[in-house]
Amino acid sequence: MRVLVVEDNKSLARIIQERFERMAINCHFVHTSREAESATRLVSYDLIILDQVTKSGDGPSALQDVQRHAHRTPVLVLSAADEFEGGREGLRDGLDDLLVKPFTFEQLLAKVEVLPQHSGTARRALLAGNIKLDVTTHQVMIAGRIQTMPMREAIVLELLMRAKNEVVPREAFAAELFGIRGEQGGKAIDVYVHRLRKTLQVGGAAATIRTLRGVGFMLSETT
Repeated sequence: MRVLVVEDNKSLARIIQERFERMAINCHFVHTSREAESATRLVSYDLIILDQVTKSGDGPSALQDVQRHAHRTPVLVLSAADEFEGGREGLRDGLDDLLVKPFTFEQLLAKVEVLPQHSGTARRALLAGNIKLDVTTHQVMIAGRIQTMPMREAIVLELLMRAKNEVVPREAFAAELFGIRGEQGGKAIDVYVHRLRKTLQVGGAAATIRTLRGVGFMLSETT
């Protein structure tokens, strides 16, 4: 599961991120709704957690900013009881759920586990040709056989399979592999894609990875 946390309290965001990652939940965090818009253009998230008070907006305006580029991704808003006016109306207007502060991590985790399932955005398995990838365990099967591969190569494969037959920009790989603010990328991404391409070829995958120079990569099924 991929979760984006929009929280301008860096300490709190780090705590949430660390706790989620202990639970095998892939978590990115940004500080403003504007940064969240950019992040959702690069990465496909299963859930967005939005603190009601952010640097770039408040109330419904911040929620609308995030939803504009999040498509069908569910949004969970964190709010003090007196911060979010018309919380019930907000739920009717597109807000998926609301968690009132103060709350425990267990309460937050319960929301995180349930919301993507109810929204229909959570997908356990991805398919492309004869490749099957379990997005929870990152187990890869090619032609019915389990294919062992390093985690980062499996992450690259997942990005490509989620956008099958569409170009995945290099920025998306950098964000997913090294974090939204990651400075790495470039040659490292090329290395992972090269290794993955060889693994698919050796495994007899009915799909190939195309390179669009200066833009990104695309996974296409073969017959």
